[in-house]
Amino acid sequence: MSATGHRIYVDPSDGRGAELVRSAGAFNRGTLAIWDRTLELDDWDVVVDVGVNYGEMLLGAQLPPGARLIGFEPNPRVLPHLRRSLDESGLAVDLHEAALGAAESEATFAVDTEWSGRSGIAASHRTDAAHDIETFDVPVRTLDSELSVGESEKVCVKVDVEGAEFDVLAGAQSLRQRAAPWAILVEVLHMDGFEKAYLAEEYTMRALDHRVGELVTIPPVSARRVDELLSGGWLHGQDVVLTKRHAP
Repeated sequence: MSATGHRIYVDPSDGRGAELVRSAGAFNRGTLAIWDRTLELDDWDVVVDVGVNYGEMLLGAQLPPGARLIGFEPNPRVLPHLRRSLDESGLAVDLHEAALGAAESEATFAVDTEWSGRSGIAASHRTDAAHDIETFDVPVRTLDSELSVGESEKVCVKVDVEGAEFDVLAGAQSLRQRAAPWAILVEVLHMDGFEKAYLAEEYTMRALDHRVGELVTIPPVSARRVDELLSGGWLHGQDVVLTKRHAP
């Protein structure tokens, strides 16, 4: 049962699923906290979860009242449990059983059977798993092709796709160029310093300050300095929030 009262069903043989049960859906507290701060940035009309997994970022968050909810999850091992959780929750989530990338295609999806959160598109998969994985062919779509929004609708997105984050951003050009407010929470855990420094240069990039529970801006500095800031302990270094960079 999540903090919001929704029941989350999991595969009992999946280590990540077992940890979700043990922690009542909140084992990754830093990510949940920065997601909450992201949701508080505006009165979002659309909330999108890319890489839903078992759904705790939708089922365990205080979502904007009346917002359209959209999810993307291609993992065939977690989908039956996710569908059951969403059906029982009463939340109207438009679930797309597909991966997101830079262009529409079909791809091999690598499924980590011991920890479902380490699964991802094989070509961009970044994992330290030493055990065998299963592979499946899955459809790949782009956020721009799947997301139909009005000119004034405000859009909040979470992206956690184990190494394919830049591909998802590349497939969201129309979203990123919109005048209406948008925010993208993206996992940077598997990125090197140069990739994170690029994000700080291309976007307004913010991280969660653990000391005060608020978002702080990471300036466009060197790769080494960005790595130092995100690994210093006082910031949540696993995920960052991206918004449009405005000209000074």
